[in-house]
Amino acid sequence: MKKRNSSVNRTIRNFYLSKLKNPKIKKLYSRFKRIISKDTDKNYCIAISGGPDSMALVFLTKCMSIENGTSDVYFHIDHKLRKESKKEALLIKKILKKFDVNLSILKWVKNNTHSNIQEQARLKRYELLFKKCKNYKLNKILTAHHKDDLYENFFIRLLRGSGLNGLISFKKKYSKLKVNDKILVFRPLLNFSKNELIYISENTFGNYIKDPSNLDNNYLRVYVRNILNNFQFNKKNKNFDKSLLNLHMSNKALDHYIQKNIDQNVVKYREKVIVNKNFFLEPDEVVFRSLNIVLNSFSNKSKLTRGSKIMTLIKNFKNSNDTYKTTLSGCIFKKVSNTLIISKEI
Repeated sequence: MKKRNSSVNRTIRNFYLSKLKNPKIKKLYSRFKRIISKDTDKNYCIAISGGPDSMALVFLTKCMSIENGTSDVYFHIDHKLRKESKKEALLIKKILKKFDVNLSILKWVKNNTHSNIQEQARLKRYELLFKKCKNYKLNKILTAHHKDDLYENFFIRLLRGSGLNGLISFKKKYSKLKVNDKILVFRPLLNFSKNELIYISENTFGNYIKDPSNLDNNYLRVYVRNILNNFQFNKKNKNFDKSLLNLHMSNKALDHYIQKNIDQNVVKYREKVIVNKNFFLEPDEVVFRSLNIVLNSFSNKSKLTRGSKIMTLIKNFKNSNDTYKTTLSGCIFKKVSNTLIISKEI
């Protein structure tokens, strides 16, 4: 690879440093630095859609790399769901190249048998990024999810009937998409509003992609977003953050009793797990989440088991006689004298 001369490097460096002279951008960058500095890693795989949120993330991470001498890798996924996607991907790559950001474009072909195209796109997107993380020996994927996404996700989960853990799950800065995978998704912008990120993008790179699918009301996320906009949610949400924090604290308290239930009532062996009858005497939510943790830590399946299937298993276990037996996620569940024995399918 041809090495860029020092004058070009100085020009790029001066560009980023000059933008930090803007008081508002400097303040936002300082907030970003405080969040990133608490993380153990220094180099990241960064997912870029080309929208204002992710372009702001490019600017912030690039400033960090200039300041600390770190090296991040940037990827854009061309989902090929729209005619303009290839053109947009190349445009984003061209824009960022001017600012010393080498963006790699990854592609995939949709599976027409999948009913939820957005979910399929999300899973495939992370699958491609996970592979790149492993290639570069990186532990975290940075995404540009922000506070407005958190609000939208809360109401989407609410409409889908999620429990407490589901409602506040997006509030967590780190998440794991696969049971045994060490790579984490890191969301450093959850304390940033959409408008703050738009401000950064417009006053730095000055250009970003506007995805027309964000205007399609047939998508649940867009439907929820429009409701929140019409409600002027951002002007009336002063106490909503407090409510989310209260729910988060309640969830932590619940986690304590869930772990206590596992510690006192579950015995783990290499080939099997024994769950005693007292395990099932706890409140339903504690039982459900406790068994969820036990199963997903014992099963060889890479994907998390669907909550509805675990709830059905618990219901059938409680209502059955001593001969109850079933399978789930590569495991055999057998009821013996009100005790549940879990073993792996051969």
